[in-house]
Amino acid sequence: MEYISHIREASLDTVISFAVTLVICIIAMRVITGIVNRLLNRSRIDHTVRNLINTILKIGLWALAVIIIADSLGISTASLIAVLSVAGLALSLSVQDIMSNIFSGIIILLFNHTFKKGDYVDIGSISGTVDNVGITHTFVKTLDNRLISIPNKDVAAASVVNYNSEALRRVDMKYTADYEDSTEAVTAAIRDAIAMDDRIMQDPAPFIGISSFNDSNIEYAVRVWCRTEHYWDVYFALNNNIRITFDKNNVHMTYNHINVHLQNS
Repeated sequence: MEYISHIREASLDTVISFAVTLVICIIAMRVITGIVNRLLNRSRIDHTVRNLINTILKIGLWALAVIIIADSLGISTASLIAVLSVAGLALSLSVQDIMSNIFSGIIILLFNHTFKKGDYVDIGSISGTVDNVGITHTFVKTLDNRLISIPNKDVAAASVVNYNSEALRRVDMKYTADYEDSTEAVTAAIRDAIAMDDRIMQDPAPFIGISSFNDSNIEYAVRVWCRTEHYWDVYFALNNNIRITFDKNNVHMTYNHINVHLQNS
């Protein structure tokens, strides 16, 4: 009877020790997660990254709690830690690509300010407007309204061109005219086309110059500045206005051709 009583007392002590340790661990986890959440809320960290940090923190705290509780119950934690380490290694190998995308996403969201939602970008061979930067993928919407998801590890490794990073953008165009049209007439026609669009800025001043003498025509380079959000509107409007002013000023747009001169012997 004394032996049974001793076992009951030991079991009761074990249960009490387990319960107390569990309560302390839960309270400690709530305090730690509360402090971390307050710090995250005060920061400018993206909402997706905050959720990921919270999830990783909870998993780590629960793993630590299991080890502490096992140690309080007299269970060898060395083997438990070894099992958790092996399981963690196996898991990390099986989700290697996913983890690579996640860490790349964290770098993009926290440290890489190359682009943001709404920017028009080239990421490698893909061009479009950034629709969303997720934790594993970056989503880009193309001009023909296709939504393309790019793994974040590819985004982090790619060359990125951001067309919205600056307030102003230059529109570079080239137009051809006949050799018989004087440079003054062509330049005047181009200036008339530029003057038709108020979105084209005068400072920096527009540039017009001969870029090359081709077999069948003279090529003129035209460079004008506008606000970045007006780029495509100015691009297409300038083409339309050039056609109008060339006709008005009797300037001939040309194409590749061969002139044949016949002489009577």
